[in-house]
Amino acid sequence: MSHSKPRLLVVGSSNTDLVIQCDRLPKPGETLLGGEFARYAGGKGANQAVAAARAGARVTFVGAHGNDDFGRAAKVGLKREGIDVRYFLPTNAPSGVALILVGGQTRENLIAVARSANEKVSLRGVNFSRYDAVVCQLEIPVAVVHEAARRANAAGFRSS
Repeated sequence: MSHSKPRLLVVGSSNTDLVIQCDRLPKPGETLLGGEFARYAGGKGANQAVAAARAGARVTFVGAHGNDDFGRAAKVGLKREGIDVRYFLPTNAPSGVALILVGGQTRENLIAVARSANEKVSLRGVNFSRYDAVVCQLEIPVAVVHEAARRANAAGFRSS
């Protein structure tokens, strides 16, 4: 049995989450004042890449970011986690951003994700046979997810 770390390819989204904690969620057309604001690294793909790296996997992240402060910060953050970002590529679209309102004690939320570089994720140049497993999410184009599944299948991976 091999004791080396598993090699995981994560194909997915990267977002910057802009979060406001509100006493309650606003009603349509209503403005609420006084909520606490925070900014977090996010995106389902980037979050899964970080979790896997922290659990001990050797992770490569495939994604896209804009040539902007959010994209540069996302790339630095993933690198800091020890994630290979050679396929986390810049595009001419803005980086992914999610606006999130979290309401009071119930913690219900409202989330809107902007159109972004996540729509331009590409598998160009990625050799799936170098990895032990592939993880995808649906915050990127479904055609890319289908192509990743096709390539994973061709490389001999089982789906689950």
